[in-house]
Amino acid sequence: MGEIQTTEYEGIEIRARGHEALFTRKPVTVAATQTAMVAGTVLGQVTESGLFVAYNDNAIDGREVAKGILAEAVDPVGEGRAVPVAMYVSGRFIESKLTGIDAAAKADLGGSFQFE
Repeated sequence: MGEIQTTEYEGIEIRARGHEALFTRKPVTVAATQTAMVAGTVLGQVTESGLFVAYNDNAIDGREVAKGILAEAVDPVGEGRAVPVAMYVSGRFIESKLTGIDAAAKADLGGSFQFE
């Protein structure tokens, strides 16, 4: 299986046009076991710990429900600890610049998010 190629974007680069007030963020904590993620990664929340990790529609531990979009790059494993970060909970985003977005994630995120 080949290596997945990703492009790193700044938080502002994943956002589509729109007034700043449309892009609501909230603080969350990413699990210490999560490998590096780029801004624009879709996040899910592990039910047992309450910590955030990369969304995975095939999981059964809570992360299969998309909760938001990572606003900045983070590397908890590299830092050796859980890391507090900002997660977008609403806004208009450039779909091609998001990591892990799929039809199920869009449905989970609902009307607070728009994609171009």
